[in-house]
Amino acid sequence: MNLYSFKSKMTGLLLMVFLLGSQSCQIDEVADPNGPSVFDVENNATLADMLLMVTGVESSMRTDVGYYYENVGILGREFYRLTNSDPRYTTDLPGANGSALDNNTFYTTRPYNARYACIRNCQILMNAVNNNTTGVTDAQRNGFLGFAQTVQAYQLLLVANLQYNNGIRVDVTDPNNLGPFVGEGSPNTIYANIEERLANAVSLLENGEFVFSLSTGFNDLVSDPDVGLTAEDFIQFNKAIAARVAIYQGRKTEALTHLAGAAPLFDRNGDYSTSVDHVFTEGSGDQTNPLFYTPNGPDNNCANYSFRNDAETGDPRPDSKLIPRSDTLVIPGTGLSGIDDVRFETRTAPIHITRNEELVLLYAEANIGSNNALAAEVLDEVRARYGLAAATYTNTPPSDEELVTQLLHEKRYSLFAEGHRWIDMRRYNRLDELPIDQAGGSVHVQFPRPASEAE
Repeated sequence: MNLYSFKSKMTGLLLMVFLLGSQSCQIDEVADPNGPSVFDVENNATLADMLLMVTGVESSMRTDVGYYYENVGILGREFYRLTNSDPRYTTDLPGANGSALDNNTFYTTRPYNARYACIRNCQILMNAVNNNTTGVTDAQRNGFLGFAQTVQAYQLLLVANLQYNNGIRVDVTDPNNLGPFVGEGSPNTIYANIEERLANAVSLLENGEFVFSLSTGFNDLVSDPDVGLTAEDFIQFNKAIAARVAIYQGRKTEALTHLAGAAPLFDRNGDYSTSVDHVFTEGSGDQTNPLFYTPNGPDNNCANYSFRNDAETGDPRPDSKLIPRSDTLVIPGTGLSGIDDVRFETRTAPIHITRNEELVLLYAEANIGSNNALAAEVLDEVRARYGLAAATYTNTPPSDEELVTQLLHEKRYSLFAEGHRWIDMRRYNRLDELPIDQAGGSVHVQFPRPASEAE
């Protein structure tokens, strides 16, 4: 069965993946008129129902994910989104002429609602598993719950990345009584909640069994192809996300511990392309890659010129990701022609959630301040993969500040448009170092809380 033909395969269970209201975090439950309600699903689900719900959770992880990556990529000055259909990509998002972000338009509401829809899907799955009294062993129950809690934590992290000091809702257990916003003015409060979810999920996974399959996007986690993905294998993904969350808080010792638990997905000497991905197909009812654009077409993500101009001579990374346009399409307000992002060669190319190269760079960052010589060594190993000489520093070993600057450079070129640049520059208080290409432009710190969430 096509893994993502969820809506058609759920006939007789639910009409749709359980959805948020289109403009609010108020959660609407949409029942199939020919099948049971969400209440019935949560209270009377069979093992077969739960297997379908896992498929739905993974599918919903991809919903509107293109908006998330374009949001953080544009604000991080990695690229411009050029399209004839909506000027807000080149006005509001890059802050042209002092433009503010709108709290009631697509770039704010769609990624917000989509992530909470997935979070709610996870909660429905957990409710169904917890309420099931037959047909599921304790180990299987733990596997379902560990999977769902890990996905919930990751989705909350994406919401927090956009909302930042606004705070977010972390408790959506009861759709009729949503929890308060937490972390207002202090994102670390949100990160602590995410860490707790991830830790709880690990405890479940360590005593769990997967009786379900995930997409090929998780194949690189599989330790034994004859067995397939196990709960123990899935811990690698959980720990990779936990390492990212720990780094966001500056908790480097914990990050190193999480990275050790992310092996072999994390492997300093391994293949940097080893990854966990969103996967896509052109099958009926499925989704295609929302970041794929035809080169030289009227719509594309065009790299900021600084990405190429700031690259070192001989660094192959820009040319592996970009191609100059053959026309004279101009980025509004800049007078610059575009350089197309061609990382995705087809409509079915995967989008990375995390990959080994990110984790190696997190490992380097986690050592800054405690073992600067090792951090520099790891950064040089990354550079060597691309035929670049060792970085030069004023101090021996390099200072913390020198290493952070070099780290941000390597992440910029290794992880171009993978969702890190804006967040990295923000957490190091370096947003003012991002280029301003348009008159009166500004770099936004966060997205506004959606208008429908006003209290």
